Amino acid sequence: MDKAIEELIKLSSEKTTYIYAGTSFGPYTNPLGEKELPLFANILFNSYFIEFNFPYLYRGVYIRNERPSAVPIYIYGMEYDGGLAPVNGTYEISTSVPWLHVDKDTVEATLVEDNFTLAGISYIDFYKTTGVVYVTIDYSKLAKPGTYVGYVYIDDPSTSYIDGAVPVVVTVPLNKDGGESKASLSDVEAPGQAKHYYVDVPIGTQELKVTMSIPPVDENGTFMGRARPYIVDPRGHIVAATGSSTGFYYLGPGGPATYTWVIPNPTPGTWEITVYSSTFTSYFTGYPESHYNLDVELAGITASPSKVFADYDEPGVHLVSVEYKNELGTVNVTPFGYGLGSLDRLYGYIETINQDDWQVVDFINATLGQKLYYFRMGITAPQDDNADLDLYVVYFANDTVLNSYAPLLYDPDSAFLLILYGYYGLIPGVKVYLDQIGPTSYESFDSFMPEQGGYYFAVVNGYDVPMDNMTYVYYHQILADNGQITTSEGPFTFQSGASKAISYNLNVTSEGTYLGGVLGLADSETGVPLTYAPLTVQVGMPELEVVAGGDLVLGEPSLITIKILDKATLEPVKGGETKVIVNGKEYYAVDGELRFVYTPASLDDISLNVKIISDEYKDFEGVFKLKVSEPFEKPVTKVEVNLVDQEAGANATIMEEKIESSKVTLVVNGTENTTATIMIVLPPKATVESVTTEPADHLIDWWVETGKKATYLFVKIKFASPVTVHVEYRTPREGISLTLLNFLGYRWYNMYHEKFNETYQKALELGVDNETLQKALELHKEAEKYYNEALEVTDGNILTYLGDPSS
Repeated sequence: MDKAIEELIKLSSEKTTYIYAGTSFGPYTNPLGEKELPLFANILFNSYFIEFNFPYLYRGVYIRNERPSAVPIYIYGMEYDGGLAPVNGTYEISTSVPWLHVDKDTVEATLVEDNFTLAGISYIDFYKTTGVVYVTIDYSKLAKPGTYVGYVYIDDPSTSYIDGAVPVVVTVPLNKDGGESKASLSDVEAPGQAKHYYVDVPIGTQELKVTMSIPPVDENGTFMGRARPYIVDPRGHIVAATGSSTGFYYLGPGGPATYTWVIPNPTPGTWEITVYSSTFTSYFTGYPESHYNLDVELAGITASPSKVFADYDEPGVHLVSVEYKNELGTVNVTPFGYGLGSLDRLYGYIETINQDDWQVVDFINATLGQKLYYFRMGITAPQDDNADLDLYVVYFANDTVLNSYAPLLYDPDSAFLLILYGYYGLIPGVKVYLDQIGPTSYESFDSFMPEQGGYYFAVVNGYDVPMDNMTYVYYHQILADNGQITTSEGPFTFQSGASKAISYNLNVTSEGTYLGGVLGLADSETGVPLTYAPLTVQVGMPELEVVAGGDLVLGEPSLITIKILDKATLEPVKGGETKVIVNGKEYYAVDGELRFVYTPASLDDISLNVKIISDEYKDFEGVFKLKVSEPFEKPVTKVEVNLVDQEAGANATIMEEKIESSKVTLVVNGTENTTATIMIVLPPKATVESVTTEPADHLIDWWVETGKKATYLFVKIKFASPVTVHVEYRTPREGISLTLLNFLGYRWYNMYHEKFNETYQKALELGVDNETLQKALELHKEAEKYYNEALEVTDGNILTYLGDPSS
């Protein structure tokens, strides 16, 4: 106890460093690329960072819906001395898992008051930090579907503890490889455990089917588990589960062995399936765990590209193309295009409200004939900033529902009940949206490609109004078709499994950025859109200059830097973040610079296909080639073994290592069903004869990179138990130069020629047989012959010609 108290006293005497750190990347954006979180209310009422003039940051990196390969982390330091105060500092950076890499291991975080934009929010006289670290996420190591968690540690080296950490949470969906339409898995859970799985649902999906089953009963007729699923949409709403809607709570004892949920028109994005194992699994089944299977199937028509970005130098009629793939079934479709629109216009109205009022301030007609593809409605600028007004959005699916229930919104008592019942889905054809509601009077709701055929009402409630007849502003924005997008393609029958490219004409009349447009296919009979691709068009924008570089080393995490410059001034592009796509992977650059980590597994040049998407500049596309160097400066003379890559959770270790003159034997262990890659460094010009493993089927692949300093053998293996790797190779013997051989021959002839007669005489005296003596005499005469010929060719000066290969 005394030692513990002593340690606490020691710690209390240290300075206290507090780290405010996070990212501007958020996983929720609308199809226009606008961030849906944070709500403006979060900005106003999070006094933690407002008090210190720090910008809003997501305190963790949450990878869902979008999967960028690198995101920035901003670091602000504070110290406690009777209270927290911002300070400049130097911090050490590290990560907790092998699938996370940072671009630097030390960062200086200097705070400067400035005006800047971050995550779409403008800050005036706020602290801007130089402490920016890029964290690269290596998705190749995240093979299994599920949730992965790692940390970026931020440490003040002058303290005895780690001062800050930013969690990185990555969701890997079941259909992770190219967004397949089908996926399956089998898993096991302990009683009371819950596991989370994810499904990517693309735009155009008409049906999401989820089937869960408990494996077949054993020979005694017993279920091998008892579990239940929750199926949750991208915004966190439970859409389907066991319960009153299914008539049972668990699959297994007390319920069926298999059940299928079919969800029509699922919201695009990443859905979550949480499977919970009953705490009474063993009691009901006799099994200590719950075994279950999940099968997911998507049906729909997908568009490629899923988002269309077009850049043109001048206005005019321009052509774009979208390819559609039908995994829905044979259907009659009609191509359509809505747009072009811009969000530079907003219509506002001054309203007045009192305590507990319910006001219908607007409705938007989203029926098919309107060809509406985007709207936003919101409230702002209350007369008293302490007021709390709530914006409710109520949707009526058709004219019949509208006429039956919309009048109730105009009566305060009826309005509350209608919203309550509508939110819980108790009134067919009525939906209520509440996610936008917060503790302020700054709230907005938007919808891209809203549900077709209905009406959206904006209803404002005076939840907390400090004054009578308080004013506030209601506003809306609406984007609908204006005839600027056309296509010559008419209706056609789209066969199941078929693909078809459709061309669209864009009539762009002026320079600028058009953030709104839609290209898609509609059901020919109903006119309801079946799939679509959002469209962004830029015309007459300034150009970018882009450079890329990096010191890439084979088998080592290497830093790549991309600079984004204004082509006219060659100054870095300022003003927040820019989306950069490198070889199909998304990254985010900050103030014209992107830094990310890449581990080369080949000595071939690295090709970077770079595309930059900017609201302020013409989009850029280009290819850069970077050299890869060897990790050694001098030729390798002995074999080295390095573990250069491993899947998340592999915990791979080299347990035994035996190196012989032409063989390498390794014993490597790791987590079952995970993979790892080993780099075996052999001398230059070595030839790999064979690579085998025990067990034999645990060798996934091997390849050789031939360098000047060494030969590099990469071996990829899969674990189920310790794997023994056998490598056989050979190296060429070291050669002796021709000049050296000539010189040695010359010296040896002259050295032993004079001793020959003396040695020959002694051999006679010792009784050496005649056959041996005769053979020695012949070889001696032959040597004299060649030596005399050499004297003749060199005019008696053999030494002068010894270094000439032609002599």
